[in-house]
Amino acid sequence: MRFVVFIGRQAEARKLEMEIWRLPISASQRGKLISAGYTSLSSLSSVSSSDLARELKVSESEALDILKVASHSHSKGSEMSSANCSIVEGAQNAWDLLHEEESLMHITTSSADLDNILGGGIHCKEVTEIGGVPGIGKTQLGIQIAVNVQIPVDFGGLGGKAIYIDTEGSFMVERAFQIAGACTEDMSEYNRFLRKDFQACKVRMQPKDMLENIFYFRICSYTEQIALINYLDKFISEHKDVKVVVVDSVTFHFRQDFDDMALRTRVLSGMALKLMKLAKKYSLAVVLLNQVTTKHTEGSFQLALALDEKINKSWWLLILAFSLSIITIKLSSLHLIKQREGPFPFANLTLSLTHSAQSKKTMASASSLTLSQALLARGISSHASNQSSDNRVSLSTLSLPTFSGLKATGPRASTSRRRLPTRSNQKRQVRAAAVETIGTAAETSLVEKSINTIRFLAIDAVEKANSGHPGLPMGCAPTGHILYDEVMRYNPKNPYWFNRDRFVLSAGHGCMLQYALLHLAGYESVLEDDLKNFRQWESRTPGHPENFETPGVEVTTGPLGQGVANAVGLALAEKHLAARFNKPDNEIIDHYTYVILGDGCQMEGIANEACSLAGHWGLGKLIAFYDDNHISIDGDTEIAFTESVDKRFEGLGWHVIWVKNGNTGYDDIRAAIKEAKAVKDKPTMIKVTTTIGYGSPNKANSYSVHGSALGAKEVDATRKNLGWPYEPFHVPEDVKGHWSRHVPQGAALEAEWNAKFAEYEKKYREEAAELKSIITGELPAGWEKALPKYTPESPADATRNLSQQNLNALVKVLPGLLGGSADLASSNMTLLKMYGDFQKDTPEERNVRFGVREHGMGAISNGIALHSPGLIPYCATFFVFTDYMRAAIRISALSQAGVIYVMTHDSIGLGEDGPTHQPIEHLASFRAMPNILMLRPADGNETAGAYKVAVLNRKTPSILALSRQKLPQLAGTSIEGVEKGGYIVSDNSSGNKPDVILIGTGSELEIAAKAADELRKGGKAVRVVSLVSWELFDEQSDAYKESVLPSSVSARVSIEAGSTFGWEKIVGAKGKAIGIDRFGASAPAGRIYKEFGLTPEAVVAAAKELC
Repeated sequence: MRFVVFIGRQAEARKLEMEIWRLPISASQRGKLISAGYTSLSSLSSVSSSDLARELKVSESEALDILKVASHSHSKGSEMSSANCSIVEGAQNAWDLLHEEESLMHITTSSADLDNILGGGIHCKEVTEIGGVPGIGKTQLGIQIAVNVQIPVDFGGLGGKAIYIDTEGSFMVERAFQIAGACTEDMSEYNRFLRKDFQACKVRMQPKDMLENIFYFRICSYTEQIALINYLDKFISEHKDVKVVVVDSVTFHFRQDFDDMALRTRVLSGMALKLMKLAKKYSLAVVLLNQVTTKHTEGSFQLALALDEKINKSWWLLILAFSLSIITIKLSSLHLIKQREGPFPFANLTLSLTHSAQSKKTMASASSLTLSQALLARGISSHASNQSSDNRVSLSTLSLPTFSGLKATGPRASTSRRRLPTRSNQKRQVRAAAVETIGTAAETSLVEKSINTIRFLAIDAVEKANSGHPGLPMGCAPTGHILYDEVMRYNPKNPYWFNRDRFVLSAGHGCMLQYALLHLAGYESVLEDDLKNFRQWESRTPGHPENFETPGVEVTTGPLGQGVANAVGLALAEKHLAARFNKPDNEIIDHYTYVILGDGCQMEGIANEACSLAGHWGLGKLIAFYDDNHISIDGDTEIAFTESVDKRFEGLGWHVIWVKNGNTGYDDIRAAIKEAKAVKDKPTMIKVTTTIGYGSPNKANSYSVHGSALGAKEVDATRKNLGWPYEPFHVPEDVKGHWSRHVPQGAALEAEWNAKFAEYEKKYREEAAELKSIITGELPAGWEKALPKYTPESPADATRNLSQQNLNALVKVLPGLLGGSADLASSNMTLLKMYGDFQKDTPEERNVRFGVREHGMGAISNGIALHSPGLIPYCATFFVFTDYMRAAIRISALSQAGVIYVMTHDSIGLGEDGPTHQPIEHLASFRAMPNILMLRPADGNETAGAYKVAVLNRKTPSILALSRQKLPQLAGTSIEGVEKGGYIVSDNSSGNKPDVILIGTGSELEIAAKAADELRKGGKAVRVVSLVSWELFDEQSDAYKESVLPSSVSARVSIEAGSTFGWEKIVGAKGKAIGIDRFGASAPAGRIYKEFGLTPEAVVAAAKELC
């Protein structure tokens, strides 16, 4: 049968309304048009190129090109519509349509009860919208559908293929492979007693083939999504075996980029219409995955779709509500789920949860994969204001969809045909199965309230400051709550109690998480006013955690990856000290290090360096929580980070656990921590999949919530969404009372430990004295007497060798000294000869082998230094390779970590290795860095002086620049002189009035001394000054500095084998600085010195020009 539809002006207008999406222009241009409100070709008809250029912020020529394309497209549309009519085929009578509908096959979901509620499964020729809160399992269900559609026809399936449109980057290929394998096994098992050829199912349903039958499209913008939806008709016409289209999720990019709700609604309505037409035209199913949020209304929670209600008029609604965990939930009337319009009348359904726990036996298999509990509503009762109780939905058993490949908990339903509505199935009963999640109703309310307190303290502080990062605290609040409230041992009244557990927030931008936790736990460093002063001048709550500003913060973090490396250092320190001091009858050292790191930390090379070492060392008391939220500043992490973090960490020697629902899976987090603590021989990485900005209706799971305030409207919406009626910064009394126990508990923990230490001290006096020195930072009396002393008659030697003599002397008297090199111990000369290597099975030893990991080495050393005041870590490499570890050294300076950096091969004096290994600008760069001591000793006495300074300065890191080449022991050098930074080595003048002052450092002090001898032969009064450390010299009194460098003497010459940058401060405007302001060269050291003019002759010539 055929009929004719005449196309008039309205029809043409509708066509032109849609033509805007098909304009053959770039995606960015289409996006700019949409954002500017141009939704149809006709809307462009009256705009000028100059006006369009201004609105789109493009050049006028580009705007003119757009208008030309639009004009051309309008002409084509007019030509097409100029035909008087269009012929449409396919009319049929309603009776035939009824039977066609009845005969349609469905796509099962692998859950019998779920399929029953849906009337047999996912319907072909219809659009099904599936909503759920972030992280609830929508993607897994989408993958399950894409797999199940491929079940062969003779096995009761559709034997089709799937299109999967991924807008969020959440599609998991490995997960799809697992689900495909599980589907094959399930089908084979199900048909074992039904068909003789049941094993053929495995042959015909190979996981590899099933993945090949899923056409995957990754969409990165709403314009791409619109273009793809328009393209689907052509694609499906060429692949007629496609039986399902899954869009995951339909509104993701529109929520990010459309502020105009009306425009968003129109665009999505047009897209929905296209998808409905595709479903009808090709007899396929369309599944739209979407987010729902919870809204608090009149004392109860409601689930609401993120998609505008006006759009949802003709498809089924499925809401995924909970994740499975361990303990039974005991709440009733938890959610009100509304059914959209469909074949059945509108209905409100109140779903209650039963009290009984679901049998673990019915879960089958040993899989650790988390299931998602589906609570579904489909209209089955009349909607009326006077609705009777008989029309309410009663409760019956609902089994779990086997998204993870586990067996269904109820009887399997075969792929069924659609059943028409009858009176009997209109009265179908629905009951939610017991959902295993958290312990009790009381716990639920208090835990949820506590977690939301953390979230809103973070939200409110960022909002007040109009600056900060609310997303991570909102997503990680459950993990933080469980750690600080249930797991960690600490004393809020003494943040420095030695045996406390350490917590590091490596993703330091989320610091409001830590500040909120410290506040709740009772730390006096973070009071309510401190939260209100977040990111303000002189506040104790800076924009990233700073250990020197906020007691309770262990290390300074912010540059991503530094924190997790610091945590490795903290855990190393614990393992080392425990191995040295614990006794069978008294384990005096026993604490854990916990760290939260994010996707950004995982991308940083330093994290891999440090975590590689943690695995190698078997740091069993290091537990890392990876906040797996898939969002970075630039968007979804899929744009740059697609590796398997789990497998990488397994390869690094870590125990890996995955908590799939970090938003509400509290018992999963608890169980993961318990499991991690049971693993003693390796560190644990707990991957916690969370939703960044959890609870924000419009910004959760997007980059927009990462680094900026939510905004007043979104804060209000989030308060309503999470049912938070309180004013900003309010801590409910029951939450406050619950957390208040940590102050007395913490004091009791410390008192108990102090008593334990007193017993230890009685029994093990020598060990207790050493441990007390490490805990307090008090150096042993007379330790400096161990420093070697040298005379001019002592043999010449490289200062790197002299450094080793000092290290081996100091380790005998400093119980906290330990360290190592980045695979250069034999070249840096840093081995402690009386000790072995710190390794997994020998953690009591004090030589630390860092391998070729300079950056990780520096940050790990920071963690060691910040663990205990009396731990004195040193680390070593070539001076030029400080470029690889500069960020860690800077954090040392900022966080007041007294690391000793032993940097050898400090100049062109290393010779033949050439400019790649010859530092030039490095001395100047570190002299410019605040709170760091740059020391360049010239001989044995100055090297000993440098070590004395470094050991004494526990809140300032020191860099010792040491030579590869041999240097003589000079007359006049001293340890005491080094302590002042600069001092007079020799002087033949009188009255503090030399003719010229020669200033040298390190290996060039010898050159200055030789030049002075030559000048003195000519009758000049010459002073030679060693300027070992500019920083120490600057700290001296004006009188002392005047005594060394009198202002009346302007004739000054400096010599240093490095950049001359900064030396004008020392030599003055009339002085001369001899140095190197270019890269070095490959040649013997003596030749390079001569070619670069670093000779006594050059110094003499410069001095004669000045005096």
